[in-house]
Amino acid sequence: MEPEGDSSSRRKTWRELLMRAAGALLALVCVGYVTCRAIASADALERDFLTPSFIAAIAAAGFVYAWLGVWIGLAWYCLLVATRQAHLSMLQAVTIFGRAQLLKYLPSNLLHYVGRHAAAYRLGGAPHGALVWSSIAEAVLVTTAAAAVTGLFAQSLLARALGELYSPLWLRVLLPALAIAALVVATAYLLARGAEAKAKSLASLAKGASIACGLYVLFFFANGALLAGLVEALPGEVSAPPLMLAGVVSLAWFAGFIVPGAPAGIGIRDFVLTLGLEEAGLGSAALSIALAYRIVTLLGDLLLAPASFAVATHWPARPN
Repeated sequence: MEPEGDSSSRRKTWRELLMRAAGALLALVCVGYVTCRAIASADALERDFLTPSFIAAIAAAGFVYAWLGVWIGLAWYCLLVATRQAHLSMLQAVTIFGRAQLLKYLPSNLLHYVGRHAAAYRLGGAPHGALVWSSIAEAVLVTTAAAAVTGLFAQSLLARALGELYSPLWLRVLLPALAIAALVVATAYLLARGAEAKAKSLASLAKGASIACGLYVLFFFANGALLAGLVEALPGEVSAPPLMLAGVVSLAWFAGFIVPGAPAGIGIRDFVLTLGLEEAGLGSAALSIALAYRIVTLLGDLLLAPASFAVATHWPARPN
């Protein structure tokens, strides 16, 4: 007779595999949709991507996105330090984060977490409990921040999606309230997890979580500014409010993050971003911006990773 523990573990494994397979299938469908749209809009894409100002804007945005990756690395460092069990320097944490970013492009969309955990633990910089808590905290807070920015600045887009249920008064009150409630619940959950991990100070965890969440919110605002720069570099008279663009990119990022089996949100993020930008009033230019943003994020990660390797090799930092 099969032990109950083994049977439960096997069922859990099958559920995870099915969820990842479903996510990968959904990502493929979204990639197919975006590909078909690109083929149908080949002339417009050729016009946009052969415009010197647009090419220059993509290159500049790639460098900026690499710096934004450093911000997210700093947020992870704040979460680690908040446990009072980590002994990594800021430089070590950021370089570990930067090197692991390329792993998110491999299947599962989780390997960058594993890579970070393994590298930090191998250096003796943090115990397993602190590393697990920081990863959980990052996932919860970054999705909460994305949902909050979406709820606050993409309300009109969500209203159009809701159709007949649209009511400016209740929507403007409900969405910010939900964002604040999500942040409160997320913080309470993380503090509870921290208590279970026997962290030395819940006040330290709350401070670290607050700083990290602030960095995540700034990250999404900065991404909205990147999209605004790309829009301005397009030929023709197209524009959209930067704060609305921040809400759209937050929604796309959120969707790409929560779908399992989609490496770096490929397909999912591009699909949601294209539709969101169309709703934001960019029309046929939406696909160009969505594809350009994908190039920007890939370029940023490709710049950050070798820079992190170089720093780790030639400028080793000492733990605090």
